[in-house]
Parts: sequence; C-alpha cells; structure tokens
Amino acid sequence: KTHSHNTNTPTMLVRTSFLLQRPSLGARAFSSCQAPSSIVSSPFTATVQHRHLATASQCSNTETEEPYEFGNILFSGPCNQRCYFCIGHRLAETENNLRLWPLHGLERFVERLRATRTTKVIFTGTRTEPQLYRHEATLQRHLREYLPGVHLSLHTNGLLATRKLDTFNGYDSATVSLNSFDPAVYRRMHGVRDLPDLDTLLRLSRIPIKLSCVLTEHNHHLVESYLRRALELGVRRVALRYLFDVPASQRPAIPALRDLTPQRLHQGNPVYLLDGGALEVTHWLFDSTTGRSLNLFSDGTLSDHYLLAKAPDMLKEEPSDTVAFA
Repeated sequence: KTHSHNTNTPTMLVRTSFLLQRPSLGARAFSSCQAPSSIVSSPFTATVQHRHLATASQCSNTETEEPYEFGNILFSGPCNQRCYFCIGHRLAETENNLRLWPLHGLERFVERLRATRTTKVIFTGTRTEPQLYRHEATLQRHLREYLPGVHLSLHTNGLLATRKLDTFNGYDSATVSLNSFDPAVYRRMHGVRDLPDLDTLLRLSRIPIKLSCVLTEHNHHLVESYLRRALELGVRRVALRYLFDVPASQRPAIPALRDLTPQRLHQGNPVYLLDGGALEVTHWLFDSTTGRSLNLFSDGTLSDHYLLAKAPDMLKEEPSDTVAFA
C-alpha cells in the first residue's frame, strides 16, 4: 500500500508491517525525516504515529551522516521497582510494549542505524525494566542478524538478571542501576526491599558490568562507601549523576572526586581513576554531554534528542517536582 509523504507536516501516520522483511543491503535506507514509499501488505498491520524529528541538515544524504553514539530501545509498561525519580514520571503516558513483537517502528529504527553505520544498541526503559520484555532474547537475535557486529548493551535494575542469566549473557555489556548498597537507602530510592544479587551476578556474568548511581539527598553522603564496596565486588566502572533537571548551582561537589583531576572526557563527561586506576568513575553531566543517540519509543516514535524528556510530544505539560538538595 502506497502512502504520500509531506515533508512540511510535523506528524504523519505510517502503516507499519508486523512482518519484518530482511532488508536489502543495497537498498537505500530511509531516515527519520523520510518514510517508506511502500510496504509489504499483511493482515498483521497496525497504525503507528511517527513524528518527523530531523532537522533540515539531517534530512540530507544519510550515506554521509555521522553515526550515532548508540541507539536506545525504550520499553514501557509496569515496572518491578518504584523509583520516585524515574524519568517516566516526567513523560507523557507511553504505550505498554512489554508483550509486543515486533516492536512498533523496529524496522525503521534498524534501517536508520544501518544508514548511519551506528554499531551500538541499548535496551532500556522509560518507565519499566527492560528484562520484563517477553521477547528479549528474540530481539537480541534479530538485531544481531540485521546489524552484524552490533554491540548490545542492557541498562537494568538487575532484579531479574540472575533468573534470566542466559539472556543477560547474550548482551555485550550491561549497566546496573544501583543507587545504594544500604538496604534502607535502597528501599527509599528504589521503592522496593529486594536488592539485586550483585555478588552472584558478577560471579556468573560473562560480560562487563558497570554500575550507575543517581545522586540525591538520600545517598550523596554515601558516595565514598559506595565506591569502596564497588571495588570490593570487583566492579571496574561506575557512573555517578544527578537528576538531569537539578540546576548546576544545586549540585554539591562529590567528595570522592573533589581533589582529583579527570584523566579524560567521555562524551563531554569527566572520567576519574581511583585506587591506582582499579576503578573508573564517570561524572555524568547531562547539560554538557556531547553524545548523539537515536531513541525508539514504545509507540514507534523515533527521536534523536539525547534527553528523553525533551523529545517532542513526550514531556508532560506540568512536570513533576524534582527532589533536589537543601
């Protein structure tokens, strides 16, 4: 079925087939400012709203466009944690896609990554845990087939990792969001009592694991003990960050990093080496991050906004209050 394409219209409806076809290596891929002129007709089709988010320069020849740092697949649905600072609280309601195969917009997302020669894909979520996705292993296999050599990474809270160990080890790397080793602080920040079994996971994992820690008034004073415990467990990389909308003037210095000199920058973020280089700590600064990402939302929307809360039509009219520091 053929559809007309009006480049002056910010939104359009594209009927996307649920039966993914193997893409032709010689075919010209379409970008986020383009739509396919035709699709394979199928009884299993669904209407998905795609928003044109690319600028005029991005609508030029995709063959010469620089790769994204990574592509994000953003899952949405019920979660097994209740983090009060979750980015999902800041976004408009998004469709539950935890049982959906294939994902809305997946073919278009893959073609865009191929066209830009992007080699990394992250499984993450706007308001859920990506390992709750029913077809997680199928999606891994699909991406490896259609994006040869792709690096697959998982951003997870870790609660299901040891129960889904084969699938977990099907990634190339993983980041575990863990905001405290202290059970009381963890419960306050994550909204649940059970901590991930990090000891077992690190022992059984065949892939490198990084820890990610959001800093608030609840755990800021525990950073040094957090980093010591990470070292004891054999973790080699940690990312520390404040909530993205906490103004710089309200972000206190991180005591463990105060007297250190960054050894390098990663996408504009300072990277420090602790304990003779045994632990690499990145201080993630959203307002200075230089990375580019392509984000696939659960309704099929593609956005190249790195900050998800700034993606068009995604932010609630009245954002929830941000818990900052006194």
